[in-house]
Amino acid sequence: MMTSTIEIWALHAYADGELQGEEKQNVEHELASSEETRLMLESIRTQKSEFHKAYDGVLVEPVPARLLKAATFKPRANMWPKLALAASLSALAFGATSGWLAHNSFNQTIVAETLPQRALDAFVVYGGEQRHAVEVAASEKDHLQAWLSKRIGVNFSLPDLTEQGYTLIGGRLLGEDGKPAGLLMYEDANKKRLAIYVAANSAKNNEAMMVQQKGALVTCYWVETDMVYALSGEQSSEQMLVLAKAAHEGFDKAS
Repeated sequence: MMTSTIEIWALHAYADGELQGEEKQNVEHELASSEETRLMLESIRTQKSEFHKAYDGVLVEPVPARLLKAATFKPRANMWPKLALAASLSALAFGATSGWLAHNSFNQTIVAETLPQRALDAFVVYGGEQRHAVEVAASEKDHLQAWLSKRIGVNFSLPDLTEQGYTLIGGRLLGEDGKPAGLLMYEDANKKRLAIYVAANSAKNNEAMMVQQKGALVTCYWVETDMVYALSGEQSSEQMLVLAKAAHEGFDKAS
């Protein structure tokens, strides 16, 4: 759920030029006043552009001659029983495959939908702790990075957010559905905390950066092929997006 009044489907429709009248005016009004909405539209257009680059060429390829020949194939009368059996087996195979695809799609959806709540829960539990917010302090940063990378199973760097006014306190290991996850804790000069949740991505999908607000708490999250990331705290949506972009760049510095 976006913090703006425009739903995500409307931004997709606007990017495709499918909105008219009042709906289009509502989106354009929101774009003029909301940096978050403009960033989301930019992300959607980038994603659509990448899809077009990857698949547009296939759409204009001629149909192979062998497929055209197969489409006009006329079986002999005594072949119908065999074809019926083959069709049944194909339907069974398709059913099994489509079930797997549906399961995979479901897993991808669950990754994106549960991620902000997991990060928010971690912030609520540990963000207010003064003495026990972390297991490993920032003074052991190299150990913390190596430890979490090993347990999660993906090598990553700890983001440096000092330019954004936040310093690393440390981190801890979390458990999610029997699998390891990591929590990094930062704070600014006024002791305002920022929690960053990281975990391996078993679904191997990608999701663009999104912002979700729940009361005074804001979560910014995104999904990459190997890892999932989410930042949670009491920052504004605009501040959180700035921090998320800096964190994104920091994570990508892993060798």
